Amino acid sequence: MKAETFGSFPAAQILVSRLEKLNNPLVTKKVSRFLQDYNEGLKHLNAIKHAGYRKRCVLLWRDDFLKRLAIDPFVDKFVSNLICTYGKDASPPDVV
Repeated sequence: MKAETFGSFPAAQILVSRLEKLNNPLVTKKVSRFLQDYNEGLKHLNAIKHAGYRKRCVLLWRDDFLKRLAIDPFVDKFVSNLICTYGKDASPPDVV
């Protein structure tokens, strides 16, 4: 796994390091699928043209994923940080 597998920011790199230390392929697979599902949803939410509604939907999407996060206590905090970071970037300006 590359250091930038989940992004180039510190929480993403620490998550990769923790997953490598944990050395549990099932946990790594769960984290990858969880984040892929989250990011796929963000791509669809970005199609919402109205910035206010898009932002609300992104926040609801983020909160839903944070509530369901229970993969492994050793990595959950970093997955949570990534979810919040990805969500912040998911609000492009209004399309006029």
